[in-house]
Amino acid sequence: MDSFNDFHASSDNNLSNSWSDLGKSQTRELSDSTPSNLLDEFDYDALLAEPMDQFVKPHSLNQNKDNSAHALSCDYDELMNMDFAPRFELLGDSDLYAIPDSKPPVADNQDPAIPIEAQQEINIHSNPTYLAPVANNWGLTALPTIITTEVPSGQGPVGMYRNCILNAFTDPSTPLKVIDNVKYPFENELQVALERELQRQQDVLNFQSGYLEVVNDRNKREQQDMLMQEDLQAYLSSLAPTTPTPTPAPMEQDDEFEAKKHGNKRPLNIQNFDPSKFYEPLPSKPNAWGTINPKTDEPLFQYTAFGDLNPLLTYTASQFSEYIASHPLNRISTTTKQSGLTLWIQTVPADSGRRYPNRASEKCRFAECPDSHRTIRKGDFRVAFDEQFSQSKTTDPFHNAGYVHLFCLEKYLDFPQLCKDFNVRPDIRILREGKNKMAITRDHPSMENIVRKFIVKSEPWNKFGTGLRPTDYYAHTLNYLLTKEHLDRQPKHLQRIREKRGGNSIDLHMNNLDEYVDNQRARKEETGKKRRREEKREKRKRVDNNEESDDVLDEDVLQRGFTRPRASKRSRR
Repeated sequence: MDSFNDFHASSDNNLSNSWSDLGKSQTRELSDSTPSNLLDEFDYDALLAEPMDQFVKPHSLNQNKDNSAHALSCDYDELMNMDFAPRFELLGDSDLYAIPDSKPPVADNQDPAIPIEAQQEINIHSNPTYLAPVANNWGLTALPTIITTEVPSGQGPVGMYRNCILNAFTDPSTPLKVIDNVKYPFENELQVALERELQRQQDVLNFQSGYLEVVNDRNKREQQDMLMQEDLQAYLSSLAPTTPTPTPAPMEQDDEFEAKKHGNKRPLNIQNFDPSKFYEPLPSKPNAWGTINPKTDEPLFQYTAFGDLNPLLTYTASQFSEYIASHPLNRISTTTKQSGLTLWIQTVPADSGRRYPNRASEKCRFAECPDSHRTIRKGDFRVAFDEQFSQSKTTDPFHNAGYVHLFCLEKYLDFPQLCKDFNVRPDIRILREGKNKMAITRDHPSMENIVRKFIVKSEPWNKFGTGLRPTDYYAHTLNYLLTKEHLDRQPKHLQRIREKRGGNSIDLHMNNLDEYVDNQRARKEETGKKRRREEKREKRKRVDNNEESDDVLDEDVLQRGFTRPRASKRSRR
C-alpha cells in the first residue's frame, strides 16, 4: 500500500512530474501506456490484504506517506488494465473554462501532441473519483493540440491559437505560408471552415458599414427635420394670426335659452372631431428623392413625418413635371395610368383648417402661383397629390404630399396630356369618417361626369399646331367647365345676392386666378384712393375746426383783458 501511495505522492515519480508540469503549464495529452518501472515497484500483496469495501480518496501530492494508506475496491486485473491519464470527451469550446484564471500556464512545445485517433473517448462522468486531479482546475484534454495562452516572458504576442507553436512566430503570416505549402490542397472540412469564416467576416464588415450608413443617415435626417421645423415655425409665426373668439362666462339660463344656444352644433363638432379614431399615422417618413440641389446637396423632394412635401418649399413647372413623371410610385405598375401617385380633382373643403399637418400644408406649391400668398380659397378647385391611397386606405386623406390650384396646374403644364398619361381621378371617395368634404360631387353630382369626360376627350397642347399653350386656353380648361357647371346649377337667388352685394365674386372672374388677382389689385387701388380722399377731407375738416377754436380763444383772452377784477365783500358776523 505504501508503494501505491509512493506512486501518487512521490515527487520523483515521472507520472507525478507530468501532473505537476500540467498544473504549471498548459493542458497536454499523456501517453496511453503507464511506465513499467512504476508497476514493478507497486506492492500488490499489501494492496490485496486491505479490506474490499473502501475506496481511495483524492489527496494532495504533498501529503505524508504515513497518512496516505487507503483501500482499493478492485482486483489485480482491473488495476493492471486501468488508465491513469485524464482523458475526457471532446466538449468543444466549452472546455476553455478549465484554464486557470490565477496564472496562465507557460506554453510547452517539447512533447508532440498525440493524434486524435489514438485517444480513448471516455465519458468524464464514468471515471473513478481518484482519476480526477486534486485541484480540479487544470485544463481538460479536449483536442490533440495544446490550448495555449499568453507567453509569460512578455516579449511575444498574446497567444490566440490552440497550438502554442503558432504563437511563437513573430510574423503571423509565416505559419500560414508553411501550412499552405505543406497541406495544399486542403481537406474539404478545412476548406469549408475557411470559406465559412471568410463569409462571416464579410458579413460583419457589411453589417458594420451598413449600420454606420444607417446611423449617419438617421442623424442627418433628424438634423434636417429639426431645421425644417424651426424654419416652419418661423414662417407660421410670420403669418397673420387668427383672432380667437372669446368664450363667454357660463350663466344660469332657462332651458329654452339653452336649446337656442346649442341649436347649431357645427362649431362644436368641428372642434371635437378626432381624426385618430378613424385614421392611422404613417409608419415612417418617406425617403427624399429627386434631382440633387447643388446649393444644398440634398434631393429636391423632401418630406415631413406626415408625408407632405416640405411646406417651406415651392416648385417650378419643370420641377413639378419631374415630380409627376419620375415619381418612384410610377414603377409599381406596368403603366403610369395606374401609378401609385394619385392626382385627385377636388373642391376646397370648408371648416377643415385643423385637419392639415400645419397651416402651410394647404397652400399652393407652385412657385409661379399668381396669388402672392398662394392661398387656395373656398370655392376654388384644386389637385391633391396623394402618395398613400394606393398603399393604405387607413391614412388621413388630408395628409397628402401637397396641393395646387387646378388653375395653376392647367396654366403651367399640359394638363390634357397629363390626364392621358397619369393617374388623374375625380375625388368621389367615401371616407372612413363619413362624408367627404373634398369630393368633387359635394355640391353637384354632375361634376364627376364633367371630369371624366375631360380626361378622355380633352385635346393636348400639341394638337394646336405650335405645340404651345393656346392664348385663349382658359375657356377649354377643366377649371372653367367645373365653374360654369357650378354656376348653372346653383339657385337663382344666390346670383341676385352677389349682384346686390358687389365685390370680386365668382361670376366675374370665373375662377380665373389671374383675373381674380387683377380685380383684387384694382379694388385695393380704388379703395386706397377713396380712403385717401376721405382722409384728406377729414384732415381739412379738423384743420378748420382748430382754426375756429383758436379764434374763439383769442377773443376770450382779449375780452378778459378789458375787464378789471373786483374784490369780494367779506360777510359780517
